[in-house]
Amino acid sequence: MDLENYWQENRKFVLTVAGGALVFLIAFLYVDSAFGDARRTAARRLGQVQNDLKEPRFNNNDKSLAERENEALLAATDTLKQAVAFEPRPEFTLRPNMGSENSQYMGRIARMQNELAVQASRARVVLPEGLDIEPLKTSDTTLIERHMQGLDLLSRLVALSIEAGVDRVVSCKIELDSGLSSRDGVGAIERTRVQVRLTSDPPAAGRFMALTQSDRFGKPLVVDTYDVQRAAGNRDEVKIDATFLVVRLHEVTEEEN
Repeated sequence: MDLENYWQENRKFVLTVAGGALVFLIAFLYVDSAFGDARRTAARRLGQVQNDLKEPRFNNNDKSLAERENEALLAATDTLKQAVAFEPRPEFTLRPNMGSENSQYMGRIARMQNELAVQASRARVVLPEGLDIEPLKTSDTTLIERHMQGLDLLSRLVALSIEAGVDRVVSCKIELDSGLSSRDGVGAIERTRVQVRLTSDPPAAGRFMALTQSDRFGKPLVVDTYDVQRAAGNRDEVKIDATFLVVRLHEVTEEEN
């Protein structure tokens, strides 16, 4: 090849390529001088981390410790579940071959109202008409079962208020967990709320609260809210607004989390 002729014919192209190469070299040297140390430090650090990841992080002792801690947490969870989960009494449980669920529910209401009315009359405690219990407008077994458990808790609260010596049970209300009618469901903890409003003298108010936290029914009743206020114009009377819970615990799958 005749280099002189090539140069004459392609001088512009050769100068362009050489100029580009020179610019690239200058840029490379600048970047390396400005950031080369940081890049090399980062590369060394990355290599160290990759080597560390190849080494086992935990040994058999660590595994055994984690298993023991997990067992302890499971035991503590079971204890908490037993402490808060509501255990209905047999008479407030739906039974097969004992008539329809609705008839069992209405029969339990009638017996409960009569029993508490007798107790209240003897203790001179005023109860609301029919304990403010309304007939159910459903044949859903699950909802009837939840209402039965609400009746059980209400029965306990009214009986304890009579025992405590309150003057009057002003009102009662059973409210199922809103999640039962929601697409999202109730989640891990289902709560049926039972609300009572009472009037009494201050000592009876204290006795009522103490009784709800005693072992009268096996374990303390679960309190949601409790408010005591002095009655207007009467320093010897207080008004109690209290909400207690029937708690049901459910297993929640990962898909529901």
